[in-house]
Amino acid sequence: MLLPSLASAQGTQATKEAKETARQLMAEGRKARDEDKDLKTALDAFRKAHSIMKVPTTGLEVARTLEAMGHYMEAVEAAQAVIDIPPPPKGKEPEPFVRAREEAQKLLQETKKKIGYIKIVLKGAKPDAVEVTINDLTVSPAALEGPIPQNPGKYTVVAKGPKTSSAEVNLAPGATEEVTLDVTKPEKKKPVEEPPPPPPPPPPETKSSFLRPMPLIGFGLAGAGLIAGSITGAMTLSRASTIKEGCEGDRCPRSKSRDIDSAKTLGLVSTVSFAVAGVGAAVGIVGLLMKSEKPQAEAAKIRVVPWGGLGSAGVIVQFLWVATTGRPTEVR
Repeated sequence: MLLPSLASAQGTQATKEAKETARQLMAEGRKARDEDKDLKTALDAFRKAHSIMKVPTTGLEVARTLEAMGHYMEAVEAAQAVIDIPPPPKGKEPEPFVRAREEAQKLLQETKKKIGYIKIVLKGAKPDAVEVTINDLTVSPAALEGPIPQNPGKYTVVAKGPKTSSAEVNLAPGATEEVTLDVTKPEKKKPVEEPPPPPPPPPPETKSSFLRPMPLIGFGLAGAGLIAGSITGAMTLSRASTIKEGCEGDRCPRSKSRDIDSAKTLGLVSTVSFAVAGVGAAVGIVGLLMKSEKPQAEAAKIRVVPWGGLGSAGVIVQFLWVATTGRPTEVR
């Protein structure tokens, strides 16, 4: 018979101690919130007190502190929890509890207006085929059908599907921001074919007059004529000197007739050679002065015709080429 009475006395003592602890926590919370402006410490104290008492007055302080911190969605939940606390089954509810319920209802209505909303529009894929997150928190496909409530602040919305798309949102109190995320599968780009490299430029045409056939032929002919003329001229002078040793004036013995004929022939060859050298030099000079950029000597021909007579000798040099006009030209 004594055990139930003892247990009841111990339970009453524990309740009194819990109430005292809750009163101290409530006082610490009000001081931290109202005087120190330390909302985090105040919220922690109010939540501990409410976990002990679970009455409308402690729950209202939790809701008020959350609203002051800008956590409007959590404040609405805390205010609704105060309203949902069941009244005592018997007897009249204390007046502080009644006022706390009324304040919670008022706080609920005012705080709801401060909640912002983010409307996410997906382009290129269905919601169930895309993974959507708001500040790294996953959003269910069902929640994408309407605006998503959020506390005011900055958010990063990311959609991962055939293509990843993201957007930054700065949500103001009570505002609704619509975000369109394009997750359309990108088309494969065809490789760009590079054009073939340009052909190398042709080698520059040589316009030097010395490389044209006409000057080469002319000056070559002049050089050969000079060499031949010089050699045969020297031989002529040598024969003439030998002949004069056996002659008296213009009279020479018959034995010298062969030497005289040989000397005349060498003299004729020397004269012809020097004439050819002169013509070659003239042809070379003419070739240098010509301003044609195309070779002119494909059809060039040279013909030397010697001639001689009593007491004289000579050479006729014919140089025939096709000029730019296409007509043959003869130089004597």
